[in-house]
Amino acid sequence: MVSTGGGIVIAILVLLVAGAVGWVVFTQLRARRLGLPPPSLTSYLPWHKEDNGYGPPQPAPGGIAGWFNDQVRKFKNRNNRSAAGAYEQSGGAPRGRRGFGPLDPDEAWDSRVGNEADAYGYYEEEVGGRGRDTGYGGGYNMNLAATPAVSGGRGPGGRGMGDDEEDRGRRASRSPASGPGGRNPFDDDAGSSLRGVSPRPIDTGFSKPKNRSGSAESNLNLQAVHDELVSVAYEAGAMILAANPAELDTDTKLNSVDIVTEADKGVEKMVSTRLSSSFPNISFMGEETYQPGMKLGPEPTFVVDPIDGTTNFVHSFPSACISLGLAIDRKPAVGVIYNPWLDTLYTAIKGHGAFLTHGRGTQPKKLPLARSPRPIEGLGNSLIAVEWGSQRDGPNFDVKVEAFRKLTASRETGGSMVHSLRSIGSAALNIASVAAGQCDLYWEGGCWAWDVCAGWAILEEAGGRMVHGNPGIWDNEIESRVYLAVRGAPSGQKELIEEFWGVLGDSKLDYSS
Repeated sequence: MVSTGGGIVIAILVLLVAGAVGWVVFTQLRARRLGLPPPSLTSYLPWHKEDNGYGPPQPAPGGIAGWFNDQVRKFKNRNNRSAAGAYEQSGGAPRGRRGFGPLDPDEAWDSRVGNEADAYGYYEEEVGGRGRDTGYGGGYNMNLAATPAVSGGRGPGGRGMGDDEEDRGRRASRSPASGPGGRNPFDDDAGSSLRGVSPRPIDTGFSKPKNRSGSAESNLNLQAVHDELVSVAYEAGAMILAANPAELDTDTKLNSVDIVTEADKGVEKMVSTRLSSSFPNISFMGEETYQPGMKLGPEPTFVVDPIDGTTNFVHSFPSACISLGLAIDRKPAVGVIYNPWLDTLYTAIKGHGAFLTHGRGTQPKKLPLARSPRPIEGLGNSLIAVEWGSQRDGPNFDVKVEAFRKLTASRETGGSMVHSLRSIGSAALNIASVAAGQCDLYWEGGCWAWDVCAGWAILEEAGGRMVHGNPGIWDNEIESRVYLAVRGAPSGQKELIEEFWGVLGDSKLDYSS
């Protein structure tokens, strides 16, 4: 016979086991219902130690461990202030203002809460580019459904870029030399200069960084930043898919092809709030909150384009993405690009390779996709990515049109007769296609730092190169607004760049005004 006390203990144990099993079943079924990879069984163990090595994205811990980690993070950041600014209470959660309620135009947009998805002004998608309005605008109904937060996680360590130099046919050691317009990264294998973005926030909802020392910057955990950016990208993707472009208010700024939507600002607000809560010491720069005249600084800065390819988004053409980059000392250090329609995720950490994850829960593939990238054999055997941009007249437009004509014309008429031109409609996805080896070259003029920061990091880690889009300038800066990206290859990069510059001749793109 079991005593009364023993029976109570057994009953409690049975209830605990049943509850644990029920929780596991519930989370597994919920993940499948939402189209997410089910959490691994080890993720339910709070004491399970994660692999902290660098590597491509993997699903983050779920279940009890995930919930516990979220609570710890909220407690640690309880006194941090995010992009919600003065209207934020402790713990990073925004509070309402008197007289506004859920339609407060400055309230944080967060799909996990469900009452902040209204009242945002219009913003633009802009490839040709120029300064933005600073106001948030009036109240608009975005028609964005509440969506679940999706977490990214850590993965196993990957080979560093230095380990793959020999695989790509280049020397692992590099020696600097001078050349036209700066160091030549191909003739002498000198590394090209990478430039990042780091604004000084001014009354726009940016999260102002705390004072920090150089040691704090050097100790920044890039893997933790990478994992959070992956998680944010998945949540942003869910928000974008939940929006119905046909029901969104759209507007134009520069002209009829410079389209703006409220969804751009809504996504950026969520991204800014999450990143400033997780990393309060890192500055933030986003397309929709950029102020004309902002200059870059050396401090770590998130560089964000909430929807790169708004024109495609408005037309439901499945070629748009969220672009999330981290720049340190004006150089891209981490890049995450996510196309939610195709469920393709491009990621990179400086010095640890670039990866493509095609479908959540699948094994990441190292970039470039080809095991042995083929040599580049000139423009005549190349697939070139280009964009028209939103400026459809003036000197820059004339330079582009003439370059497109020369690239595609037959050799008998003096053209290069490239295999073809591709216009994807998103600068970030264009660069990603070059990093993957699917396009040989991408030429762009008029886009901004948030269009290229994440892609630049991915391109470099895939063995590609980014130089200036105008002839003779080997060292490019992230603010130059004129770019030429070339895929990784054992040979032919330098020759392809010089051949392309030869097509331009004395013509140059100029976006300084």
